[in-house]
Amino acid sequence: LYFSNLTERIHGRKCNVLPLSNTDFKSFLNQHHLQGFISCKIRYGLFYQDCLVAVAGFNQLRMPSKGLNYRSSELLRYCTLPGINISGGLSKLLKAHYKIDGFDDVMSYADRDWSNGVGYKSLNFKFVGETPKVKFYVNTENYERISNIKYLKKLDCSTHLKLANFVEVFNSGNLKFIFKGE
Repeated sequence: LYFSNLTERIHGRKCNVLPLSNTDFKSFLNQHHLQGFISCKIRYGLFYQDCLVAVAGFNQLRMPSKGLNYRSSELLRYCTLPGINISGGLSKLLKAHYKIDGFDDVMSYADRDWSNGVGYKSLNFKFVGETPKVKFYVNTENYERISNIKYLKKLDCSTHLKLANFVEVFNSGNLKFIFKGE
């Protein structure tokens, strides 16, 4: 929908940023994000006319190499309702995160299977590198996706036979970006 220009456009300046409970955050992501829920310590929602239209989730990173008072954050998820294009939405959530939580930078990854990072670049994120391809497994019956580590834990250690219905898959890796909040 997003790439077809058949989306409803909302301006971020007409939205309000509010903290979200883990329950509301989890529900929104499980309903609307391709990869579903991921645990985040810092969660915000973007509300338009009292309706939750987008969420962003962050975690604090420890960066001792940059000094004791340096605070870094990672954007783990950003998601909007299907069919909704929020112009300035992520920017508004990032600004709220800086104002409320006081981080020196925010780091995030763009999945190369789905993105070339143009959205991050438009928000003044700086490209800083790439991650290698990642192996995971997909169940061919129900399309459950599990990490290589979870797959290995499920294996019968005595036989090392492949798990039924799971196939090995590799993604294309990620692009890494950092935003300094200027």
